[in-house]
Amino acid sequence: MEFRCFVKNGTLIAICQRHDSEYYSFIEDQEEIIKDDIIEFFKQNISGRFADKEYVFDIYRDKQNKILLMDFNPYGVFTDSLMFSWGELLADHPFQDESVEFPVFRCVKKEDSGVKPNPYAFYALPKDFVDLSLGTDPQKLVDFLKMKTDKNTDDSDNDDT
Repeated sequence: MEFRCFVKNGTLIAICQRHDSEYYSFIEDQEEIIKDDIIEFFKQNISGRFADKEYVFDIYRDKQNKILLMDFNPYGVFTDSLMFSWGELLADHPFQDESVEFPVFRCVKKEDSGVKPNPYAFYALPKDFVDLSLGTDPQKLVDFLKMKTDKNTDDSDNDDT
């Protein structure tokens, strides 16, 4: 399972699940263990090793609780904040209204886990276009070419009149 981690002023301040449109019961059940594993990974492998004090990193935690560093991103609005808002993360004193210790951990809770649209759906092409461009459905290509041929035939018939 992938998690996104936010570091501000050298402190790990926030962690959330990467796939924020999916509910996974084990995350909710193991929240403290997952959080502790990520904190330990951060302390041993990342903290104090970079000149920059603010960044975002993604990790993968496997079923044996082994953690792998996946990616580093700049700390700011150009990086997807997922389950947090950049208003929260950029504040001088993030999460001061919450009486919790750093890092704040967020995951999709069971009560929040209704059907959610894919956040990238508005940018997607229709499935037929994707199938056509990838060649995954050859019949669609045949139908498309037949339609174009029929249209060209109709156009040339109109030119003769």
